[in-house]
Amino acid sequence: MDRLAQMMLVMASELHVLRDRVRCMEFMLAEQGHLDIAALEHFQPNDAQAAALATERDAFVSHLMEVLDGRAKSTSGRFPPRSPESRS
Repeated sequence: MDRLAQMMLVMASELHVLRDRVRCMEFMLAEQGHLDIAALEHFQPNDAQAAALATERDAFVSHLMEVLDGRAKSTSGRFPPRSPESRS
């Protein structure tokens, strides 16, 4: 049960950080006129974008499973924000 609780804490902390970062970026981009929030709500990724999202999701789930079965060495900083250059 301890590993499950640890996994849930990892997920909650990752979610909190990501939600805050995304909302801050949305605020900044909308204020600068670079983002239409309504368009964001209806965004559909193309095939390459969908593949990149799936790869990142799979890595995240893998890390959670490492925590659950005790293989994880750390529960923080595993997935630092990527630089814009690494996203192309």
